Amino acid sequence: MTRRRSQPAKHGGETGLTLVEALVSLSILSLVLVLLPGAFKTGKRGWETAETLARRDTAETSIAVLAARLAEATPVYDKEASGRARIAFTGEPSSLMFVAPAGSGPLGAGLYRYELAAVPDQATGGTRAVLRLTPFRSERPPEVTSEERMLVPGGISIRYLMASSDGDPPEWLSSWPRDDRLPDLVELVTSVGSTPVVVALKLAPRP
Repeated sequence: MTRRRSQPAKHGGETGLTLVEALVSLSILSLVLVLLPGAFKTGKRGWETAETLARRDTAETSIAVLAARLAEATPVYDKEASGRARIAFTGEPSSLMFVAPAGSGPLGAGLYRYELAAVPDQATGGTRAVLRLTPFRSERPPEVTSEERMLVPGGISIRYLMASSDGDPPEWLSSWPRDDRLPDLVELVTSVGSTPVVVALKLAPRP
């Protein structure tokens, strides 16, 4: 009579890891832990790059709008408190005021005073450039008719070109010294932009 060999009892569903499988799992886990900090840094850099590009696009769009209005600057005269007349244009390294026509504004189409100034930015702790419109020679109070049109993230630097009529080369100035004429060119540079925007004023007098 042939006897059957007894088979080892199988425990239902219970399996264990071999030593090789445990070593492989530990190696994979160690590799993942090593790569995680780099992945986080790459993700952070990607987010910061996207944010920088978005701010740059916003600045370039804003500067394009400002440049279009500045090109239409009109050499109208404005009276000072002393009664002295001067062209309504002032230019400083980070601020600018000029008068130009606008198709729309707080009081509809007409001449508006554009004022570009640097103001504190509470979100970043730095500054931002704000452009405000006020109707030129309006009898209404400025606080009622003024309108904020544009924000430029970061700061802005401005230069002014004065052509010479006596044969000397033109000169770039950080502030506009004349009160009887407009500059020939105005250069605008934002803190988040890389390419200066040079605007030719259409109504500036030519030598």
